Amino acid sequence: MARTRYVIDRGLIARMGATMFLLGLVFTAFIIVIVLLLTRYSNVSNGGIVFIAGPFGGGGSLVPVLLFPQNPPGTAGAPASCPAGRPAPPGPPSAAGTAS
Repeated sequence: MARTRYVIDRGLIARMGATMFLLGLVFTAFIIVIVLLLTRYSNVSNGGIVFIAGPFGGGGSLVPVLLFPQNPPGTAGAPASCPAGRPAPPGPPSAAGTAS
């Protein structure tokens, strides 16, 4: 079994779980308030609210992806190739070059 370098902090786990639960409650309440306001002060039916909330939710999730592109996982910001004039770093040894 693998050993870990960190001691398990049950208090930290409980605080993080409570924070996630409370954030979920806040966001749920926010959505409910928006739905109630839309049904009360607009001509949109309950089914129409889905068509309003869908583009807002989809757009809200795509904005960070489109405006703030990230490096692919595992690159750590390294360039895709070596600069000109430098040899490429050696790769892993191949099985074809080894003698048995």
